[in-house]
Amino acid sequence: MQQDRFNIEYEIGIVVILWREIKVGRMVSASFDSIPVLGSLASPCAGAAFELVRPARESECISVDEWDVEVRKGRSTVLARGGGERNSDDAFRAGLLHAQKGIDLMSIRGGNHLAIKNYDDEYIAWWPDSNDLVVRVTSIASISIDTPPATAIVTDSQGQPVPQSAPPPVRWHESFRYFRLSQTSDDLFDAYRNAYLALESILSAIAPQQTNAAGNVNEREGVWFRRALTAANALTSLASFVPAGVANPVDYLWTELYRDMRSAMSHAKSGRSILLPQNEAERKDVIDSLKRLVSLYRRLAEVHLNARPTGGGMFAVAFRMMFGPALDIIKVFASDDPSPFDASNVKPAPSGGSLCELSSAMPVDTATPFLLTKLWSSPVSALAELPCINRIVGTHDGKAFMASVLNGPLILNPTYRLEVVLGSRGSNARQPRERYSF
Repeated sequence: MQQDRFNIEYEIGIVVILWREIKVGRMVSASFDSIPVLGSLASPCAGAAFELVRPARESECISVDEWDVEVRKGRSTVLARGGGERNSDDAFRAGLLHAQKGIDLMSIRGGNHLAIKNYDDEYIAWWPDSNDLVVRVTSIASISIDTPPATAIVTDSQGQPVPQSAPPPVRWHESFRYFRLSQTSDDLFDAYRNAYLALESILSAIAPQQTNAAGNVNEREGVWFRRALTAANALTSLASFVPAGVANPVDYLWTELYRDMRSAMSHAKSGRSILLPQNEAERKDVIDSLKRLVSLYRRLAEVHLNARPTGGGMFAVAFRMMFGPALDIIKVFASDDPSPFDASNVKPAPSGGSLCELSSAMPVDTATPFLLTKLWSSPVSALAELPCINRIVGTHDGKAFMASVLNGPLILNPTYRLEVVLGSRGSNARQPRERYSF
C-alpha cells in the first residue's frame, strides 16, 4: 500500500512539473501511462497504445521492424511507435500488428507474458499530419441486449387455459460441450476450433466415419467430411448457410470449413497456407466463417437432436434508432480528474477536476451494424488548463452520460490535436457470440 501511494504521488508530481512547463511555453515530451509517445524519434511518427489483460511484470522496450514496443513495470499498457502511417485506421492496424510482435518477443525472452484486452474497443492511436500530430482516443461501450423467449397461452371458448403437451426432452450430446466452449472462449481461434469440433461431433452422429472389419477407421478425413455434409443436406437444406448463388453448398462448405479454415488453423509449417492467431488482417474472414459454422451446427442440433434455440433479439435498425440519438445530444469533455469509473456517480468530474469541452467533428457513423460512433476534437492548445487527460466524459443536462477512464495520464504537446471517438456496440445475448477479445 505504501509503495502504491508513493507511485501515485510520484506520477502526480511529474504531471504537475510538465504542466508548469506547458504554462511557460516549453515543449514537453508527450506520454501515455508514463510511456513516451515518440520515444527517441526526432520527428513525429504513428503509433498506438492498448490495454493489457494484466500489468507488465517488468519494464521492457523491444525493437521490431523499425518500431519500438514498450511496457512499464506494474502498468497495464503496451505502446507501439515508429510508423509513417497518415490516418487513424492505418495507425491503429500498424500499431496493433507491431504491439503483438513486440509482446511475442517479450514472451520468448521470458520477462513478460502479456495479452491485449479489447483491442478495438479501448485504444489510443496517433499519426503525423501537416501541423504536427493527431492523437485519437477511442472508447466503445458494449451493450448486451437480452430478449427472453415468449410464452404463449392457449385458451378455450370460456377463456380457460388449455393444457399443452410438454416438448420432448433434449438428451445430452457430446457436441453440446464443444459448442458451449466456443461461446465462452475469449479467443477467436479457440472458439472456431471448438465450434468445428461441435459440427464434427454431430456430423459423425448423422454419418459415422467408415471402419474396416477390425473396427479401425478406413475413410480419409476429407472424404468423410464431404459425405457427412451430403447426408446433412438430406436432413435440411444447406443452401441457407452459403452465399446466394452458390450452386453446390456441400462443395462450398467443404472448401471453406475443412480446407481453408480447419486445416489452416491446425498447421504452422513453413510453405503451407496458415492462419496466424491474433492477426487482425485475417479476423474478418475467420469471424464470417465462424458465423456460418455456428449457424450450421445449431440447425443440425435442432433437426437431429431436437435442441431448438429459444429467445430472440434486436435488429440492427432498432439498435440504431434506440441508441444513435444519444450520441447526437451529448457534450463531450476532456478532464484531468483521476476518479475511477463509478456508474452510480453522475458528476462529470467526481473529484473536482477541470473539464474542457471538445467540438463535434462528424455526425454519428452508422455504417457498421450494431456499432454507433461519433467524433469530437480540439486543438490541445485549447486544453491548456489540463495538466493531463485522465478521462473523457460525455454529459447530458450536466450529468455524466458515458465516461472513458484512461489507463494512465495522457500528456500531449500544445501543438498536437486531440480527437475522441465515443460509441456503443450492441450484441444479442441469446444469439451466438460474434465478439472476442482477440
